[in-house]
Amino acid sequence: MYKRLLSMILSLSMVLFFVACSAEGEEIARGNFDINSDILLEDGIDNWKNRIDGIYDEPDDLVELGGQNTIPVVDFDDAVCLSMDGVDFYSRYLYYILVEMKSSSISNALYYGVNAKDDEAYWNSLEIDTYKTKREAALERGKNYAYNFVISNAIMKDYGFVESDSYLLSYDNLLAMYGNEQAINDHYCAYGLGDDYLKPYLKRYSAYSEFREYMVGVGGKLYPTDDQAKKFFRDKCIYMEQIVFNYIYTDEDGYVYKKSEDDIADARKRGEDVYKSILDDPRMFTRSMHLTEHSEWSENVYGYTYTPNEIIPELEEAYFNLKPGEITAVDTPLGYYIIRALEKTDRAYEDSNSRIIDAYCENAFVKLLEEYKDKLVIDDSQFSRY
Repeated sequence: MYKRLLSMILSLSMVLFFVACSAEGEEIARGNFDINSDILLEDGIDNWKNRIDGIYDEPDDLVELGGQNTIPVVDFDDAVCLSMDGVDFYSRYLYYILVEMKSSSISNALYYGVNAKDDEAYWNSLEIDTYKTKREAALERGKNYAYNFVISNAIMKDYGFVESDSYLLSYDNLLAMYGNEQAINDHYCAYGLGDDYLKPYLKRYSAYSEFREYMVGVGGKLYPTDDQAKKFFRDKCIYMEQIVFNYIYTDEDGYVYKKSEDDIADARKRGEDVYKSILDDPRMFTRSMHLTEHSEWSENVYGYTYTPNEIIPELEEAYFNLKPGEITAVDTPLGYYIIRALEKTDRAYEDSNSRIIDAYCENAFVKLLEEYKDKLVIDDSQFSRY
């Protein structure tokens, strides 16, 4: 499912986030993670712990592992791909962002780039709800993140925000983790951030993150009231049931691909037959819901809330042409969908309250930055280099 941009989440720099959790970087990495924190890291912290434990169980250390598996395939230079009000954004920064968007891990070296065949399989597989390859989705998210990153650094003082020096703590934690500055440079040079580039990047990354929290964090300038969030739910979000006949499949490695033309035709025929039975008797919608082939839908048979941009445009358009209770069929690149719009009740809002507020904040923040986008100087040729 295509989650909100930045979504950040797909968090640009997991390594910078995690090492900033404590000044005891290496001790945490070796420890049992008995951390008392108000930050809910969900499954990310366990994944990070397992990866770090695996590294320290091996004779190679972090630097050697990164050096072996992360070899630059480009010639880094000081070309500027984005600029605005004195904020220059180098192509090497973009490369690092795209690597992180690709892997969504603490270190790209630990996941991809080790085996060319596996690497291509990952890049060419599909996002399950967007019909974009991971290559296309990473480039899109990376571009948007870069735009927002530069605009935020250029305008933050206009909104009364003054950046802190927290980036120094982030660097100190990296130093504790890697042991010395040379080790940090040896690792990050593969991403173009060695030598004199890592600290400036950390400075701007920290400023961007803090500015975003300042604007749309709890109590921030754009954080919604309950009435605003409910209105956003009513006007912008989708609440529906669906029966899906997939044109995609998931392989044994968990990668999503397009089915053969024959299999797609078969899925479409099955969908059309079910839709015809529903037109003859609307009660057949509920009776047919068990037939859905969407891997993440079978457990959501009583309706699901999608926030803006979480599903492909064909489904959004079809939904907003329905009144509550109405049913239609949509033949999309992802599959044959039969959908029923549901009434947006207070209960539905409460069930998805946190996701709705997150989407509201993301929408408000992006809308704010879009007002300045025409002031960006963009060199598209630099985006295509990597």
